[in-house]
Amino acid sequence: RKRKRGCQRVTPGSTDGMTPEDVCAELASVAMERHGDARVLFTAPHGVYLRREVMTANGPAFETHVPERWTSFIALAFADAANGSSMTWHRAERERSKATRTFDPEHVDPNCVSTDIAGTYNWGVLLRRFADGASFGKRATDGDARAWFHVDTHGRRDPEVSHEALGPGDVDIGTGALRAERPELADALAEALGRRLRAFFRRDAVADDDASSEKKTPDRASTSVARAAFRVNEAPILRGARDDGRMTLSQQGVRLGLVSVQLELSLRLRLVLKDDPEKTRGLSLIHISEPTRQEAISYAVFCLK
Repeated sequence: RKRKRGCQRVTPGSTDGMTPEDVCAELASVAMERHGDARVLFTAPHGVYLRREVMTANGPAFETHVPERWTSFIALAFADAANGSSMTWHRAERERSKATRTFDPEHVDPNCVSTDIAGTYNWGVLLRRFADGASFGKRATDGDARAWFHVDTHGRRDPEVSHEALGPGDVDIGTGALRAERPELADALAEALGRRLRAFFRRDAVADDDASSEKKTPDRASTSVARAAFRVNEAPILRGARDDGRMTLSQQGVRLGLVSVQLELSLRLRLVLKDDPEKTRGLSLIHISEPTRQEAISYAVFCLK
């Protein structure tokens, strides 16, 4: 399959003082790849060190957000398996970030964006282009007002070490952004994702047990992680929405008409996925019928092919 990536020249629009060349240089740090024609986009905004502005008692301050390990790899793998599209930091930027362990001061954290610049910085421009269908053609040819599905991939700490702070999930399904606009659709999507993820993990655990029982000397280090009872949380603390005047990438997607959900994956689950391509492919995406005919929304859920 042919992939498209790299710098995409756009008209700056409201990017004050920036020429098309300036915008193009900014976009070059973000890789937008088309893996197929499926109506789904996977993003991984926290694959590098980023500077994030936070509010303190003494006013605004900056903190460093460290990379969420393997999220870029997983977003790319999911998009490839689903024949969808992906948006990650470009490989060169990921390598620079890993080598220097520092952020680029010119980059904005895509998951913590002030409303006045949303849609004008690099990730926002490409997300808007995707939502508009400008890069990949028309979204619907049959007249239906169907929306693209957007999965924003993140990493959270394992539930054993962050149960009180983050809750019990290995997969946190954050539909907070969608809930603000379409609560019924958010409920239907969270229920479908949760049900199918649990079914996948149950089948996968049985397969792991069957495979390990056939080995005379199983690798305890690897099977102990693979056999973990991965948990799904449809009502997480990290719900993909902010209420401090800044926007998550999911909120930006919903504002552009996408059906956006934020998935927070535990480290132990990410380690399994990065080491086992079959399990990663098993969590591929398929399109299913819209939750309501009135909505005419085409969305996708994780399931075992």
